[in-house]
Formats: sequence, structure tokens, C-alpha cells
Amino acid sequence: MLSAWLWVFTSRTITVYTIEESRSHEVVVEILGEEFSGVLTSDCFTAYDHRTLAKWLKQKCFAHFLHELSKLSQEKKRGAVRFPRELVAILREALELEEEKPRLSEAEFQGCFQGLEERLDALIAARRQFSDPDNARLAKRLRKQREHLFTFLEMEGVEATNNRAERLPVPAWQTGALRPAVIVRKTGGCNRTPTGAQTHSILASLLVTAKQQGQDPLDYLAKVLTAREELPPLHLQRSPPAVEPA
Repeated sequence: MLSAWLWVFTSRTITVYTIEESRSHEVVVEILGEEFSGVLTSDCFTAYDHRTLAKWLKQKCFAHFLHELSKLSQEKKRGAVRFPRELVAILREALELEEEKPRLSEAEFQGCFQGLEERLDALIAARRQFSDPDNARLAKRLRKQREHLFTFLEMEGVEATNNRAERLPVPAWQTGALRPAVIVRKTGGCNRTPTGAQTHSILASLLVTAKQQGQDPLDYLAKVLTAREELPPLHLQRSPPAVEPA
């Protein structure tokens, strides 16, 4: 039995699962295409930093950063705790600013946004000397991903996290897109052979997408299997996808 990885690509209206032997950027390009025109919302997995994806619009997941910062805030002592706490404050203020944006004038919004950017840049500046190695490592990662941190504030419809792809409740269905497929995989469902893995991917993609689009998944699948005439296709509206490998 070969090792393989479960990937999920999801937007508000479409979800695609694929099970691949690779964790490289090639899987991302295979699913989304070389000329992807949306926004790739993901964690900081290295596959998303490949030069092939360099010109893509991206948003790095705030939930991952906040989880790590929360852990550091609990573990660090004395002066080392200030860095994660200050970062948490900036990220949470950015999330609050997104909620407040409709009620602010453009000048007010831009002023708040610029203030957040200036505070973040000062906090993670390369010239800073960090005595704590974990803080230094995190600051370096944030500098690397700097241009992909606030895309959700600059573009309408972009989410600040990839929770839609992972584990937290979202409006379209009861759990994140990744968790149900992982549960099926762990209970022996379909992944023992390449053919089974492909079947798992196709069925999961159809069922979750049908539910996202307001159709009963089992009823839709029954129609696919029994209809005498060709069914109308599921809609393929474009919206910024979130991507998360597992």
C-alpha cells in the first residue's frame, strides 16, 4: 500500500477532493490550473511558495497563526511573551477591521489599515534582535508571507482563514470540508487501492458540492445513477478557494 495525501479545494459553491501520492505544488496546479485567477487561501505549507505560484493572489490563514501564537503566549515567560501577545492583538484588530469596514468611510478604513501594517512591520522587522528562537522563527515566517497576510482586507469576498477547508463550522455545511473525508479514510473507506481512492475523491466531491448548492446529496446521487436523461450540471461559479492538504 502506497502512502498518499488527501487534499481538499473548496470555495463557497464547489468542493473538490483528490488523493495523491505527491504533496508538491503540482497537485495545486493540476486542480486549479496554471492561470488561476482567484485567491489561494491556505496555511504556510511550502508547496504554496513554489515559484510557479509566485504571481498568484494568496491569503495566509489567520487561524493557524492565532493557534500558534496562543500556544507561545502560554509557554513563554517574562519578555518573550510580549511578541506573541502583540501579534495576536494586531491580527485580531485586522479581523475586527474587516467587520467594521462597511460602516467606515474609505479614508477611515485606509487610516486604520495603514496603522495595522505599520505596527506589524515594526514588530517583525529584520533589524530586530530576538533572544527567543521561537519568536525569531515566527517573525521570519511572517516577513516571508508579508504580502499575503492582509489580502482579505484589500479584496472583497476573501476569507482570513481556511476554516472552510479544515475543521470549523461554516454556513454551507456542518463541518469543514476536510474532516468528513478524513473520518471516512480512517474508518477504512475506499483508500486501500488507487481505484478506491479515486472513487472516494469523486463521490465526496459530488456529494459535498451538491449540498453546498442547496441539493440533497443522496437525492442528487440517486438521480445521477437512475436518470434517463442527462442531469443539469452542478454550477461552477467562481469564488476564492481555500486550499488545505492533509
